[in-house]
Amino acid sequence: MIQLEPHESGTGTFVRIAYEGGTTAMHLREDYEYLKERLPDSQITRIMRERAEKRGESFDRKSVFGDLDEAPF
Repeated sequence: MIQLEPHESGTGTFVRIAYEGGTTAMHLREDYEYLKERLPDSQITRIMRERAEKRGESFDRKSVFGDLDEAPF
């Protein structure tokens, strides 16, 4: 699961990525609306795959996102 929302500080974006076994949260300086409109699912998938590989884990897109018709945004 990926959660994107405006950061509580009023600047940037709060991103939380939940995966089996844990979560990663970060504050990005990029504007929330900018990311929401321009960050296609393929980039999200690539980022999540790279993070899983760094942890030595496999990445299964369907287990993270569900069916393609149920995209996270």
